[in-house]
Amino acid sequence: MRLVVADANVFVRALTGSVDERQAEACRTELRDADALLIPTHTPLEVMHVLNREALRRAITQRVAEAAYGKFRQLDIRTYEPPAAMVWAWRHNVNPYDGAYLAVALDHEARIVTGDARLARACKMLAIPDLDLHLIS
Repeated sequence: MRLVVADANVFVRALTGSVDERQAEACRTELRDADALLIPTHTPLEVMHVLNREALRRAITQRVAEAAYGKFRQLDIRTYEPPAAMVWAWRHNVNPYDGAYLAVALDHEARIVTGDARLARACKMLAIPDLDLHLIS
């Protein structure tokens, strides 16, 4: 079974196409090809934040932001509380929000998909064995 933890950046790219089409399609493919999508509990709020930020800076319209959030809410996603001790242990290398994605991925032996180069670098610095990380850039 192919389990995928995708960060908010991936969902927003997939649902809005707000970056170049190649990246948006890569995000959509990752989400579509997953047998199950897993997210930490804070992700819906982060998706709202990113959509609103993109609309405020006029990278997307409010209508696109609203439609994207509606589509996000319709996705079949499993939400998990990340192991807090794991997130806390990484506090010097990863912010708690990114650590939550990483913790859920490790806890469920899932692939982590991100468009965030900073998160990808932090994961490499932590040198976690068997971490399946895919950076869409």
